Amino acid sequence: MNRRFRWLVGFTVGMVGIIALLYAQEPQRFERGLEIIRGNILMGGTAGNRLCYEGATADAFELCLAAPDVTADVILTLPLSGAADGAFVMSTLSTNSVNVANSIWGISNALAFGGATGADGFEIQLTPADVGADRVVTIPDMAAASALMASLLTTNAPDVANSIWGTSNGLAFGGATGADGFETRIVPTDPSADRTVTLQNASGTAMLQTQAVVTLTNVDLDTTDNSVAASVCETQAAVTAAGIATTDNLIWTMTTSDLGLGFSVTAIIPSAAGQVSIRICNETAGALDPGAVADFRIVSVL
Repeated sequence: MNRRFRWLVGFTVGMVGIIALLYAQEPQRFERGLEIIRGNILMGGTAGNRLCYEGATADAFELCLAAPDVTADVILTLPLSGAADGAFVMSTLSTNSVNVANSIWGISNALAFGGATGADGFEIQLTPADVGADRVVTIPDMAAASALMASLLTTNAPDVANSIWGTSNGLAFGGATGADGFETRIVPTDPSADRTVTLQNASGTAMLQTQAVVTLTNVDLDTTDNSVAASVCETQAAVTAAGIATTDNLIWTMTTSDLGLGFSVTAIIPSAAGQVSIRICNETAGALDPGAVADFRIVSVL
């Protein structure tokens, strides 16, 4: 046996002895660090399957990284955070993992929520659009447990065809040509108490008020001859109604009147800009003298 071979055998036996001694003793401390140029750090065993960091204070508390018992080789890659320092996003769910109940995990450009039955392979995914600048999406504090409103239109966004979005104190409807910048907005008046607007259970078109309500007060209903014959209707023309246009469609309500029971007001129509005509009918068998005044509320609608 030559000298070189004897030296190699002796060195190998000595290293095995040192390794065995270190393994049998308490965990070893490397005061000046441990650098591994190539290869792996292998840790195993029920209690020792972890990597612990003492931190700045040499007390009895450490931060340990523990690995689960895997059934195949698994590689966890530390992501590159660019030129800046970064940190892990943590979870208080110690079992958090892909397709595990109640877990949240990252996928390509999205977050996946496994839900209570995470192992079924189905999850809700939050996926942001590819933006052209930094955007902030704020989840408001509803002051109570609440839910977000969603859309079945996956392209729903401001100024996108067929989209609906919120504006200051309103909802905007983009319509089929949403990109043209025009939309229909529903904007409520500032309420002084809780209000409920009920949509009827029917198909139809909503009637719109086109201007402020016009109030007529103490309108003289006397006709030109101060008498309305039996079963006859006459018109009180040129009653001032500021704001009414000749093309307006009118809905009216007589709020107060001292007309007798034999009279009825059957129509109010625009007669000129800022004027209306009021049609009065005698429903009785004899002539009647209106000799009365009335108050009206008039609304212009489409």
